Amino acid sequence: MKTQRGFTMIEMTIAIILIGVVTIIVAPLLGELASSQNTAYRTRQITLNRKIAKAMIEYAKRVSPTGSLPMFYSNNSDLFAAPLNPSDNAQSNVYQMNGVPLEEANDDNRAAHLLRIFQRIGGLTQTVPLSRRSGPQVTITFEYGAVYNTTCSKGASCDKNAPDVSALMTSSNYGTWQPTPPDFGASYVSSWPVQMAMLADTDKLAQALQDAFSRYFDAQQAANPGSTANFYPNNGASTVASASSNQGCWYSWMSLNNSSLLDTVGLNRTMGVTAWGGNIEYCRDFDATGSSSPDAAPHYAAIRFNNNVSAGSAPDASIASNNVILSF
Repeated sequence: MKTQRGFTMIEMTIAIILIGVVTIIVAPLLGELASSQNTAYRTRQITLNRKIAKAMIEYAKRVSPTGSLPMFYSNNSDLFAAPLNPSDNAQSNVYQMNGVPLEEANDDNRAAHLLRIFQRIGGLTQTVPLSRRSGPQVTITFEYGAVYNTTCSKGASCDKNAPDVSALMTSSNYGTWQPTPPDFGASYVSSWPVQMAMLADTDKLAQALQDAFSRYFDAQQAANPGSTANFYPNNGASTVASASSNQGCWYSWMSLNNSSLLDTVGLNRTMGVTAWGGNIEYCRDFDATGSSSPDAAPHYAAIRFNNNVSAGSAPDASIASNNVILSF
């Protein structure tokens, strides 16, 4: 009968040497693999943050009537400053159209569900000329924010601190704010370009209104040569006691919102509001100084709208300096 023997000392030595050699060869490869996986993970998260920021701009353009960024979402349970409100179908649709998987919008959708955070500040204001480089001053209101990743798991104790380890973004620090490591991958977003595009649309609209009313006046005057009558159209407005106490108008200001006056001058009734929905009003007999009399030649008309344009408010009937008044 043969007896079973164990490994000899030589065999064990060879085995140990082989294991050591394999470890030396494989260890760096495992490290490289882990590093590669981490790089791929971070790259994907940064890409998603950029897509989310882009989707927020699209939301401001196409969904928000005032051109505003979406609010961060909180369910007061395990989400406190999330980029997506899952019950907002319009927001979800915009995210999907911009390549954002909904299941990855608020966390990385991995086993630990590491949170994605959206910090947003609103109420930032800037005064700019109506026509970019010239014209009366208007106030633009906009938002600024950042989407970034954390190492905090959804529902963990750190979840209760919405910004995680990063500082809270404020109106004082937003220009220099950056995430604090290990938070990473911030993509910054602002509604400023959307607001400026809406201002450009409002400027074009105001010019179109002035041109249309002027053409109407000129056509009526051409049809009545020699007449000094005021041919600017009226819609039942009556004269007032003093133009100087009525922001330069000898008649009551008339709202152009869904007004038949726009039919008269050949414009669509939707053109009676600013890009933010604020009413535009029309004066058929404008006298800036109030020193003349109703319907006295030469004839001028005017339109006005609230200069706090982003608010979408109606013109201020009491304080002229709160309005843009454009005469023609």
